[in-house]
Amino acid sequence: LFAVVPHILKHWFILWYLFATSTIICLRRHVFGIRRRLPNPISLIAFLWSVEIFSITFDPVFSKSTGTKTNLINVILSILTSLVVVIGMKLMGALLITSLIIFPTLSARQLFKTFKKVTIFAMVFSVVSFILGLLLACIIDRMPIGSSIVIVSFIVCIITFIVGKIINMRKNKEKVEEK
Repeated sequence: LFAVVPHILKHWFILWYLFATSTIICLRRHVFGIRRRLPNPISLIAFLWSVEIFSITFDPVFSKSTGTKTNLINVILSILTSLVVVIGMKLMGALLITSLIIFPTLSARQLFKTFKKVTIFAMVFSVVSFILGLLLACIIDRMPIGSSIVIVSFIVCIITFIVGKIINMRKNKEKVEEK
């Protein structure tokens, strides 16, 4: 035991950022101040440049040909994303913040093809996964909240993958019947 403890303490910060192993009470006041103020400018910038962000996300070559400053928008989008991820990592852990970004987007892309619908339903899937994960952690004794949220996000992703395949099969079948 005495040989393992110094090794674990030496790498405690890795565990913190992966799993956010501490409780919310242990977070410093400045982290909450940043978390409270940061979403406003990020949301404002994303709203004001939503057309450019949409254009670059789906067709960067077309965006550049229309005169959009793609390099500047890409840098701004990267900075905004990294700010959200870094603040989220401090509060929730890297694994949870990554699953809240990736799984809902994958789920929405299985069912919808337009940028607007994917964005809206990714947010909906993220919030639903978060709430269901919290409820699951409350129901199952000693289950960590972060793990339950990741599990629910993954299950939602699998369900939407299956539903998306069924929808695509039906569309293909209708196209064949029309011919």
